[in-house]
Amino acid sequence: MVAKAVKSFFENSNYEVDIWDENIFDPTIQRSDSVHQINERLQHKLNILGLAQNRGSFGKGEKPASSPATNLESLKNFSDIYDFAIFIFVPEDKIISQSRVSKTNPQDEAKGEGTRHNVVFEFGLFLGRIGSKKTFIVADHNTKDFINNFFTDLKDIKLYEYQGNYDDWLKSDDLKILPYDKASLQQQVELIKEEIEKTKVEIDLGFLPSTALAIGYFENLLKLVITSLSAMRKGAPNSMLRMEWLDEDKKKNGEIAVDMTGREIKFKMVIPDALIGASHEEYKKEIEQLGLLHTVVPFKTRSFGVFCHPDVLKEGEALTIYDIPSTMFSSSKAIDMLTKVNDIRQLLDEKEKRNFVKAIEYLLNKEKENVDIVGIEKMVSIISIQELKNEFGLGDLTQK
Repeated sequence: MVAKAVKSFFENSNYEVDIWDENIFDPTIQRSDSVHQINERLQHKLNILGLAQNRGSFGKGEKPASSPATNLESLKNFSDIYDFAIFIFVPEDKIISQSRVSKTNPQDEAKGEGTRHNVVFEFGLFLGRIGSKKTFIVADHNTKDFINNFFTDLKDIKLYEYQGNYDDWLKSDDLKILPYDKASLQQQVELIKEEIEKTKVEIDLGFLPSTALAIGYFENLLKLVITSLSAMRKGAPNSMLRMEWLDEDKKKNGEIAVDMTGREIKFKMVIPDALIGASHEEYKKEIEQLGLLHTVVPFKTRSFGVFCHPDVLKEGEALTIYDIPSTMFSSSKAIDMLTKVNDIRQLLDEKEKRNFVKAIEYLLNKEKENVDIVGIEKMVSIISIQELKNEFGLGDLTQK
């Protein structure tokens, strides 16, 4: 109930929110082998609300016989896929310690109403993998003793505490009674949204290589190409750019030299539909269909091969460079090493592409003050492979 309410507060936002029991992926593994079941009171309550008793399962249905997944592996996969996680602490269990005493009454055993241990474990797993800035606890105020007596490590973690009514809700058949105060819960969710907005612009250095690859691409190709072309534009001693057609028939006419002096420069970084599309074999299929020119951009001790729009052959026209960062293909290979589950691979693929783009945008913004490439953030744009095709009018390769 509380989880569904939290999700509802994210409606009409840019976030896709999933709850554990919403069949997030294909049927994975059920955690229903415990000898303990929920009590009749809670089962009765769930029946009244029309909620299936699927607590503790990451997916509906039976575990596929061939699946090698375990609960822990499934959890790890979730922590790799999702950008943020919210854990809801409700007073489901009454806990009494045999070795601790109450802080308020030292003669009494420590006790409290706490959340399920698996929720605590899952919180810790996500905390370790995606960090404290992306892992949130929404806590019923009645779990305060549980946290103070048994979960002292949370002193350094911000809790989003709402006014709860779990016991009354559990005991009542009145559908108007909720296990939370709506205004109080929504206020805490709004605070979490604010934190998410602050955090999402930061760069992730996670277990997958997208951020490091983006930095390498930016520093070792994109910035150097723009620096070289900017010098040519200003009339450097050698301002001639050399290129050739990809089309085999036109290629026979030999190398073409284009004077870059005074020309506008545009660099379009092309993001493939999937990371596999960044491999040389794949993106060459796309590029060769568009009638682009292969261009060699010199820079001190090395040169860079990119592609440009044929309009550059017209006097005074802008030089529009296109490049698919082939380094992104490394992320695809890293995902191959991580998992063979197709659904998870696709989600990680999207996450890696998104993070690569975010890192490039961050680096472009940082270079605004670079005197050697003034305006680099205006020269460089990021487009999809489909947008690239659209620029050529679905096959009209000679004119925009």
